[in-house]
Amino acid sequence: MLRLVRSMRNLFASINQIPSEVFSVIPEHLGEDKEDKSLITMSHVCRGWRELLIAYPSLWVRLDCAITNKTRVYIERSKSSPLEISLRDCRSTDYHEDAFLLFVPHISRLKSLNIYGSGKLLQNLKPHLSCPIPLLRKITISLTCSPDPTLDTTFSNAGLPSLRSLSLAGFVTDLPRKNLLKLTTFALSQDIGGRIPITQLLDFFEEAHHLRDITLRDSIPTSSNAPPGRVVSLPT
Repeated sequence: MLRLVRSMRNLFASINQIPSEVFSVIPEHLGEDKEDKSLITMSHVCRGWRELLIAYPSLWVRLDCAITNKTRVYIERSKSSPLEISLRDCRSTDYHEDAFLLFVPHISRLKSLNIYGSGKLLQNLKPHLSCPIPLLRKITISLTCSPDPTLDTTFSNAGLPSLRSLSLAGFVTDLPRKNLLKLTTFALSQDIGGRIPITQLLDFFEEAHHLRDITLRDSIPTSSNAPPGRVVSLPT
């Protein structure tokens, strides 16, 4: 009876008079750094809040694969919603392989991929990046602690028909050369350890017909293997 009384009292609280469709979008406007922690805290306020938040899959789509049980819960609650994943492996508290393996069967739902850390992490992902990922719109990869600046990845074979933004930093790899019709933003940052050949850059630009925002930082080789006079037209 006491539990029932407390539950009824919660129903009459002012915050619970907000329509559910309005209340459910509140977590999406929290600060990015605090959003994950705040979402979990909100789901423990009361049974009503918990049921309401769990009923909206779009609130549970951001994964870091740092904790296995948390990753499992987020995947279950996200249902069929597109996923956003951020992986790090330069600190002991970051990416955990067992947690990532829970995500692998759902890679076709991937909408955003962010990787920060070493080349080992990227190489571990290589078998999974070669499969079609039709919803993937954004890729950001920054390797800050990789001993080898040249990495063999399979972007050139991946199916990325929805890709709009590609940002690569700290390593050299083959660039994708197909399904780039929606790509509008490209950023490349490398160092003296290696540079992508000019011909590969030109081939990439020719396939990305809608590319409008290009950033090349320390990424242009000192010599070119392209034939003299080759011109690539880009949108203005």
